[in-house]
Amino acid sequence: MEDLVRLIAIGEPITQEVVATVWHKWFGDPAEKPGQPIPGMEALAADLSVVQQAHSVALSLGCQGHAHIAAARE
Repeated sequence: MEDLVRLIAIGEPITQEVVATVWHKWFGDPAEKPGQPIPGMEALAADLSVVQQAHSVALSLGCQGHAHIAAARE
């Protein structure tokens, strides 16, 4: 989760390719390149983008969120 939280916190656009890369980091063979996104990654990316937008709004309103999210921004 930390990988995705960090990307959300720094404002990295969350695409299906980003999800595929993180998925590969967690479950793939490090000697291989990440594969193409699989069905469902587009929906996950869209859901994470909504979380990212909510996070950005919260920050703009002065909410600091959890300490691990703030730390990920550094």
